[in-house]
Amino acid sequence: PRPTTAARVVRFSRALALAAVVGLGLRLAYALALVKSKPLLGDALEFHLQANLLADGKGYIQPFLYQATGQAHASADKPPLYPFLEALISLGGGRSAAWHHLVGVLAGTGTIVVVGLIGRRVAGPRAGLIAAGLAAVYPLLIAADGSLRSESVYALCLSLVLLAALRFRE
Repeated sequence: PRPTTAARVVRFSRALALAAVVGLGLRLAYALALVKSKPLLGDALEFHLQANLLADGKGYIQPFLYQATGQAHASADKPPLYPFLEALISLGGGRSAAWHHLVGVLAGTGTIVVVGLIGRRVAGPRAGLIAAGLAAVYPLLIAADGSLRSESVYALCLSLVLLAALRFRE
């Protein structure tokens, strides 16, 4: 006998959750390896410093200039959502780069789930699980999600917009 719709949804949900857990593990391993082996440079350092300054109530300022001179000049050259999310972690006490890596790791895990839902909506449950599995192990996504850069949140936002557009079209 063919499984009921509810049984198929449960089976899909469990498989999607497994892909997300595998992806989460890969992203955590990558992020922790970077934290231990590489100093923060460039955009990663800028986002990290900006998040802590934002949590300290300084606003969106140029962190390198502030660090060097103590002068607070407004900055709008980076997307604001990523340092805002890092700042929320800073407000909770997680002010280190290791804690800030959670933003990308969690956003990347969310992207895996949303990509799976997009695949299911477009081509069925099997395609959704294949898409989620590929997103979970795709090296470029893992690297972006574990590197303290805004691309991880961008990928999640873009995926959510695509899912919303598919829903709207229906």
